[in-house]
Amino acid sequence: MASQEFVAWAGKFRCDADGHLTPVSHGALADLLVSLDIPKSSKVPAAVRQQVPFFRLTQVYSWRATGMMDGSFAETRAKLEALSNGIAMASDDADALAACENILRWGGDRNSKVGALPFLLSQASVLSYLGAVKADLALRTAVISPAGELPAVIAMNSMLTKVHAFNAGDGLPIYDSRVAGAIATLVEAWRRSGGRAKEPLPASLSFPEVGGGGHRRSVHARYPGSIKPATLYYASGSRSTERAIRTAKEWASAEVRLGWLLSELLVEPSPSGIRSLEACLFMAGYDCAGINT
Repeated sequence: MASQEFVAWAGKFRCDADGHLTPVSHGALADLLVSLDIPKSSKVPAAVRQQVPFFRLTQVYSWRATGMMDGSFAETRAKLEALSNGIAMASDDADALAACENILRWGGDRNSKVGALPFLLSQASVLSYLGAVKADLALRTAVISPAGELPAVIAMNSMLTKVHAFNAGDGLPIYDSRVAGAIATLVEAWRRSGGRAKEPLPASLSFPEVGGGGHRRSVHARYPGSIKPATLYYASGSRSTERAIRTAKEWASAEVRLGWLLSELLVEPSPSGIRSLEACLFMAGYDCAGINT
């Protein structure tokens, strides 16, 4: 399988108690350097300008999401655990909705009148909806197939991917534009290393871009002219309900497939380990042109 070949190329990792990664077998991701040039902003308290091995990106992680002090990896891990616990402990619809609102607030939901929150409020039971989607997206049992795929998934966007990730409890990764761009770029690096650049993208490793990320969060930033995965566009009034649901399922499929792949990169798969690899992708995906090989 293509994913196994990718893992053999990438190498395997162990995750320590602090969430940092250590290579346990020689592979490309043990040596691959990522050149970071992230300016200071409201989300990044201090500019990050250095070259870092991919597996050490958690050590320079910086993203001060809403309600956080410094945006360090340690603070982020603690916050994600609290958000996950909040949604896991919800016992009724009011609790479930409050937990989701906490996630959306942390995630930087820019307009609560559209998108994730109105969708959640439209459900007959938020708790039942979360339970159904959790079952669909469980990494151990999810079924990704062309027919009848992920029946409970009918909407997805940059906020709902966070809700589903924390609701899952098994390390299901957040699939945003930075993560999507970074994993697509790593897949292309693997393809080129084995002379596969002109072959079709294997379905298991075809990770679509998330619309709105821009050129720098695209595989084309690093490999111009390469085969570009599909793009997931946000639903809008001009797009049919049928198309929006199809996009939601494609997005959820990518989220699950990425979770499977990241699990394979760990000698001891765990939610913490998957989150650490996701964090590395998030940092690398700020500008995919910096992902060197």
